Amino acid sequence: MKKFYFALFTIVLLAGSCSKDSKKGCTDSTASNYDAAAEEDCCCTYKGRVLFYFNKATSDRLIANQSNSLLFYIGNTKVGTFSSANFFNGEPICGTDKTMTIEQDLGDSKSKTLDYMIVDEVGRTIWTGKQEWKGGTCTGVELK
Repeated sequence: MKKFYFALFTIVLLAGSCSKDSKKGCTDSTASNYDAAAEEDCCCTYKGRVLFYFNKATSDRLIANQSNSLLFYIGNTKVGTFSSANFFNGEPICGTDKTMTIEQDLGDSKSKTLDYMIVDEVGRTIWTGKQEWKGGTCTGVELK
């Protein structure tokens, strides 16, 4: 009888050591919580960035109209201010110094379209629109 229990114990032990629970996590490399060690996909969350910029001609027009400081809103939330003197000859690199790069939490959506509004320091609306934020990317938007 001892041999029977020993054999049963050995089988259970070996079976248990061979089985492996797969690690759950986010397997999408564009997600903000990507886990390279994950084997079973779940729970991905995303963040997207949009870079707003303008050229020298637009900067000159803003300053000539006494719009020296721009306030950026996503929905009804103010997300930053930007000097009208900060212009770019071509699209700058996302997130670099003196750029208006806005990051948004997208939750479990890979993309989201959000309203934006840009006003000057006295409350004049300069630009409004809708913009798509895509998870794991930065989209450049030239304001004209």
